[in-house]
Amino acid sequence: MISMKRTFLFFTLIVFLTASWMSVAGCNHQNPTKEPSSVSEKSSVDWVKLYTDANGDMVFYKIESRAENVVQVWGKRVFSIEGGNEFIRDRIDNGLSITGMEKLGYFNTLYEIDCQSKRDGVLSVVLYDTDGRIILADSFGNPKREYIVPGSIGDSFRKNVCK
Repeated sequence: MISMKRTFLFFTLIVFLTASWMSVAGCNHQNPTKEPSSVSEKSSVDWVKLYTDANGDMVFYKIESRAENVVQVWGKRVFSIEGGNEFIRDRIDNGLSITGMEKLGYFNTLYEIDCQSKRDGVLSVVLYDTDGRIILADSFGNPKREYIVPGSIGDSFRKNVCK
């Protein structure tokens, strides 16, 4: 049962990330019509801002470690009201619980990027409320590395951390 919950959590986050990040090419601009959540950009001062997406979600990154051609990088998505609502709708549409998500704030994802082969994998995902309390968390050990899709969030991270 726990393994199935982990799979559903991972699947939902990946579906949400993919849907949100497929429009990365058009997301490198501020969108002033979207309301931010109560988690502010100031709460991410030690992070590098990458962009604000079409929903108004702010995306940041921070390098965790670097060894030869492999970089571990944290990605952070601070939900706008619209982005948080989309995340909740995706969970409902996939039959997943939304318990504890009344004050959805942000989530952090730890990626491992192989700069030479242009592959990445997700090591950990943590979802927080607006008060910084953990709602959901999961680690994936040694994930299979997949080719990074051009124009995706992984590609944006790769271009910024593989220098």
